[in-house]
Amino acid sequence: MAEKAVAEKWRVSVKWIQKIKKRRQDTGSFEPVKGNPGRKARLAECRESQIRRMIKTTPGATPEYPCGPPPVQACIQTAADEAGL
Repeated sequence: MAEKAVAEKWRVSVKWIQKIKKRRQDTGSFEPVKGNPGRKARLAECRESQIRRMIKTTPGATPEYPCGPPPVQACIQTAADEAGL
């Protein structure tokens, strides 16, 4: 069956049919090639302990802001606390 006829039958593009044919020719399978996401990022143990220590000793610190909230957010929070909000 011609590529155009197959594409029309399955309602896909001719380019997609060509891509699938090439994949079959290269790998022997129609299955998509699995990507390699790489290894997961890891903190060095010394860096992790340093971050944990900073979070424990810094008021308002979070994993997102280990040194405490940004100054603008801190000013707004202070104003809200003083206003009793």
